[in-house]
Amino acid sequence: MAFNILGFQFNRGITSANAQGQGFTAIPHTYKSTTDTLAQIAAPGYFPPNFENVPVSDKVFVGDWLFIKDSVGATSFVNITGLNPVTLGADLFTAGSLTVTAPIAPVDNNGIVISGTNVSLEFADLGRPGIVSTQPQVFDGVKTFVDAIRVNIIEGILAADQMFIGNNQTSTITIGGAISNVAFPAGIITDVVNNVGAGTTLNVHVLYDGITIIGQNTGAVTTGVRTNKIDTITAGGFPLVIGEITTLPIEIGSNTIPTLIKGGITLAGVNGGGTINYFNEFSTSVSWAGPFAGSVSGNLTITRENNIATAVISRIPATATTSSSVISVSTIVPVALRPLVDVFDLAYVVDNTTFAIGAVSVNTSGSIIIYANVGQGPFANTGVAGFENITFSWDVTNV
Repeated sequence: MAFNILGFQFNRGITSANAQGQGFTAIPHTYKSTTDTLAQIAAPGYFPPNFENVPVSDKVFVGDWLFIKDSVGATSFVNITGLNPVTLGADLFTAGSLTVTAPIAPVDNNGIVISGTNVSLEFADLGRPGIVSTQPQVFDGVKTFVDAIRVNIIEGILAADQMFIGNNQTSTITIGGAISNVAFPAGIITDVVNNVGAGTTLNVHVLYDGITIIGQNTGAVTTGVRTNKIDTITAGGFPLVIGEITTLPIEIGSNTIPTLIKGGITLAGVNGGGTINYFNEFSTSVSWAGPFAGSVSGNLTITRENNIATAVISRIPATATTSSSVISVSTIVPVALRPLVDVFDLAYVVDNTTFAIGAVSVNTSGSIIIYANVGQGPFANTGVAGFENITFSWDVTNV
């Protein structure tokens, strides 16, 4: 059992090494034994000095590599650490012979750096592959995830960037499935917002200024929808469709101050038409100024349907007075119910026990005034004043 020079392949020479030779380049040499095992070959003293049993070698240098194959076909790969005597480093083909160090910033496009027996993985960045870390990273190239992605924040690299979810895809995109809230502070631009299935509920901005629920084909929308703006995708683009294909009436501004729709409403129904009912009601008690100041109060109810407002002022019985002022109340009519111009109408009044045809007016500032006669004169200085229920109507401003 001994070294056989015939099994050694020197790879440093005029055709297999750098032109200068002299060990400037690490060269892999090979040795194959047909009689010895790896353990016998690795034993001290197996290889003669400089592998040729000469004082100095010009073919093998410290730092060169040696591939070994033994008689049973086992292999090893070692670094040559000494030549006289010959010493060899750890077998790099043996488990545990490499030391894995902490990941490093990328230095090349390989994703891994091997230095001697040390192995270091490289972090990935925008232009180079590598591993994912806990530090901020930017990746390039399309990434496909077959299963779910769970994150706390999804945002563009820059504030002005747009984020595309399911762009140019035919599959259904589910946002916020099986969780409580999904917030998009900058909004969502989309052609269609729909439910995954009929009868389900789509929640948008839940618990943001009350509850906002939009649910197609479902009866779960019971608390209404609150929003600052509902618009088309682009100015002058497709019309906004509300309540398409439904037998239920569509109410806009129900139980609220009348709603202004600047662009108008286009009805599309049977024979190209439909009905819009705009209804609003205002009711309050009234403390009158003039003959009844501080003593008699009444009630004012104003209802609006479409652009016609109708006021009903409750009856005030004839009462002794000493004032010569007209009966009035200032700034009582809500802005959205006020007339376009001052309105006058007839009223049945009592002035100094005389029943007469008086007048009532509503002006653009929201005041109501009742006169003793059609000529708008004041009530008498003494005597009694009063009126029956007064009902009259006017056109309202569209503001």
